[in-house]
Amino acid sequence: MIYDLLLKNSDLFGSNIALKDSETVTTYSELNKFSQNFASNLKAAGLKKGESVMLLMPNTKEFVIAFFGVVMAGAVAVFADIKFNNELLQIIDENQVKFIITDSYRREKAESFASGLKIDIIVPQEESDCYNQSKHEWKPEKLTPDSPAMVLYTSGSTGKPKGILNSHATLEMALWNYSETVEFSLCDKLVGVTPFFYSYSFGSCMLAGLNAGAELLLQQSFQPRKIIELIKNEKITVFHGVPFMYRLICEQLGNYDGSLDSLRFCVSAGNQLFSDTALDFFKNTGKVIHQEYGSSETGTMAINLSDDVNINIESVGRPLKHVNACIKEEDGNNLIYIKSPGIAISYVGQDEFTRDYYQTGDIGEIDENGFIYIKGRVKHLINTAGLKVNPAEVEEVLQSHPKVIEVTVKGRPDSDFGEIVEAIIVSSDKTLCEQELIDYCRKSVAAFKVPKIITFVDSLKKSGTGKAMSIN
Repeated sequence: MIYDLLLKNSDLFGSNIALKDSETVTTYSELNKFSQNFASNLKAAGLKKGESVMLLMPNTKEFVIAFFGVVMAGAVAVFADIKFNNELLQIIDENQVKFIITDSYRREKAESFASGLKIDIIVPQEESDCYNQSKHEWKPEKLTPDSPAMVLYTSGSTGKPKGILNSHATLEMALWNYSETVEFSLCDKLVGVTPFFYSYSFGSCMLAGLNAGAELLLQQSFQPRKIIELIKNEKITVFHGVPFMYRLICEQLGNYDGSLDSLRFCVSAGNQLFSDTALDFFKNTGKVIHQEYGSSETGTMAINLSDDVNINIESVGRPLKHVNACIKEEDGNNLIYIKSPGIAISYVGQDEFTRDYYQTGDIGEIDENGFIYIKGRVKHLINTAGLKVNPAEVEEVLQSHPKVIEVTVKGRPDSDFGEIVEAIIVSSDKTLCEQELIDYCRKSVAAFKVPKIITFVDSLKKSGTGKAMSIN
């Protein structure tokens, strides 16, 4: 079972630090005991095997305890983005949630959505006895590797969030793939700041770090200066971030003072890593940002372990151990297919995913050395008068403009062309005008790819992994 990693590490090095935040330190022995207590108390409160428990929390020790406690109780942990509002009704309904575990900041939100339903609210920050002690000793439920363990939801960046069901076996296999490829050790210190309720940070940071017996430093929100100070003071060795985090860190580095020298491994996933960010980070720190490629449905599929900064800009790397990738042509597109033992079971309430090659929906190439290159996404292609536009290509051009801070490109419905290209821009200069950007694009892309509409905004709404959310 996925919680076996806690049982193992509690026996092997129970006195080592597992979790650390601004106020508390939790050893592996304590984390195991807290999780067992939580499981026993949930069962005493009426939770039955196979029932669902929603986790509506940021990256805190209570999140980690709650996850392991729920699966130790034989139940299913359902992750919810703390920014979700009405989406929570969908999640509660789809999973028939019995308990909501949250914090004091989100108690009122949880209570409002649970109103009228037979759902208990637990706030571990205010009810520490829910994991500090238990009247009953924890006893493992009779589970099989195929027993459901977790549901996580996509960010909803392209529409309605989708719930993805994982079993204990798929979580263990995805962790095996990653840990066999990326080596973490007892000596490592990882920053847990990218939200654990998304698959990237949950699997590659939280589970992989704890599985290795490393120390996980928990941060509830991303503040670049604070993260830089944390890395410097705690001598952090591994950082899992998303592209916009690295961009903001670069803006704070100034005259570099060696504050990131302890880092031996920097990872980026969740969105496209633009070359200017990667090169700026490397120029300032000498550190390569290693691209990682995955999805909520598949877990991590590939990672670029090359020490060459340019190779890391161009490619998301090779498949993890035990993962196979291939290209299949469909409707004129070269689509990436993945075969992995760590692929999730299904979307909630739908047929199981194939255990053979899974279509990622990404357009790409694989070179003779096995490196994967992402060229776009089928669902995101803009069809303008029968011609296909890859938003990522236009975004990269616009992002290179010195006055553009952020950009997202999408298709807007049009009666004449079907769709036209629209760019939504965050600019550093209010004098930047639509025509200047159109002329800039014309120098680099075909005329049909040039945005017909350019909308200026103060900021782009993002998911926890840095993806721009749909703008209607």
